[in-house]
Amino acid sequence: MNRLFPLMLAALALATPASAQISAFQHVIIVIQENRTPDNLFQGLCPPTDPSACSIHPSSQQYNIQTTGWLDKTSKTGTTNPRPVPFGVEFDLSHIHSAFVRQCDMNGAGVCAMDGAAYVGCTKRSIGCPKKAAFTYVDNSTGSVQPYIDIARAYGWGNYMFQTNQGPSFPAHQYLFGATSAPTGRDDHNGIFASGNTPIHDVHNGGCASATTAKVPLINPEGVEFGETFPCFDRRTLADLLDAQKVSWRYYGVILLDGGIWMAPNAIKHICVAVDQNCTGNQWTKGVDPNPLDVLSDISTKCNLRGVSWVTPDNQDGDHMGSVKNTGGPSWVA
Repeated sequence: MNRLFPLMLAALALATPASAQISAFQHVIIVIQENRTPDNLFQGLCPPTDPSACSIHPSSQQYNIQTTGWLDKTSKTGTTNPRPVPFGVEFDLSHIHSAFVRQCDMNGAGVCAMDGAAYVGCTKRSIGCPKKAAFTYVDNSTGSVQPYIDIARAYGWGNYMFQTNQGPSFPAHQYLFGATSAPTGRDDHNGIFASGNTPIHDVHNGGCASATTAKVPLINPEGVEFGETFPCFDRRTLADLLDAQKVSWRYYGVILLDGGIWMAPNAIKHICVAVDQNCTGNQWTKGVDPNPLDVLSDISTKCNLRGVSWVTPDNQDGDHMGSVKNTGGPSWVA
């Protein structure tokens, strides 16, 4: 499933007592990593030498990770134990809305049994799609994701955090930028949201600078996809709220990556102001940086870090499954 992995870092030591903490942050950086679930990426939080460190019903001193007995409707026992795989793999699990529905396996009472992961397919690469591909986790025996483990242990772990959208990258990034993927404020009020990516892959298919043929599917409050719309939305975002409070911001991302579906501001009409399939707006010019590496120089060299920064790296540093080369995320984040 496509659960974006947001790492929220701030210039504040979180280990100090609550009574001693300051009342404001100087900088907030939201680093957005792609397509991994906590159970897939953070098994290393539960060392074999201390199995009591994790539980599916954790205490305040435990991590909420299930290391064995994942629910599996296709198994005679009803469960399957996950198996380790390398961090970089050549398959990518489906994370369109229908895959969420399959894993949910809703019963007659309208409750997700959460035992349908074996039905979720994956994009086949040169090695093909392994059997029960969803029942895997990253083997950290070589320290491939150790920086993430260290960060989680040192700062914090969101034991009960679930993203709102039930689909892939385009709506997920909209939620992180504007707390909704609805095309308009009225749609947000009525529970109408964008639920998927555009079905075509042209150069600018992720927002207002897209070709007119670009469309994203919509979903209603009952969780049913029912139509499509052009991926250019007219509603407020967190950036607009920051502007109103005179708090500086910058969104670092790659415009052309996968058609721009990871570049959330390009789907906001008043930010993008599309002209000849290019974004030209004032907020875009001042606030969007198409080179994610610039955040490093803005932090260390130019002393130009904004009050709030969204950072979406390229594929190789973004943890996205589907290529053995996509393994730079932990070093990038660290």
